[in-house]
Amino acid sequence: DSQEICFVPDNDYAGLVERQRPGAAATGDVLDTEGRVLGQHGGQHKFTVGQRRGVSVALGYPLYVVNKDAASNTVTLGPREALAVGACEAAEANWLVGAAWWEGQSERAVLARYRSTGALGPPTPSGRRGRFEVRFEEPQHAVPPGQAIVLFDAADPERLVGGGWIERVRGV
Repeated sequence: DSQEICFVPDNDYAGLVERQRPGAAATGDVLDTEGRVLGQHGGQHKFTVGQRRGVSVALGYPLYVVNKDAASNTVTLGPREALAVGACEAAEANWLVGAAWWEGQSERAVLARYRSTGALGPPTPSGRRGRFEVRFEEPQHAVPPGQAIVLFDAADPERLVGGGWIERVRGV
């Protein structure tokens, strides 16, 4: 389920998006993971990767939103297994540690947190140019492109080391 957004006073985030971006509620296709059309939706902004309730398609087994594509205005549904992610790539890196933290290492063990709050859509670019990849020890489910991923030092979990915006995910 999507979490509410604190600055939307009426808790109608879809309405906020529609007021800010006329045309966002355009009807589009709901697809399965093979690309077959299962139905129609009234705006892909109303769905969250990992969402199960309210997908308005029944196939006799639980379906989850496994992808959203704003460019094609499609929402893709699939089984829970289709949400499994082995890694993600993030852009617009913001590092809060200096070169000494990285000294002698091209990789570091970190703890990653994502999905702690929702995003309305693609964030405003920060102008930061760095990129990084996070490879998960265990498959994660519903890692959503467009949302933040925050990294903490695995040796000192209270230490925030940086973060960025999830740009793409790679399955297991």
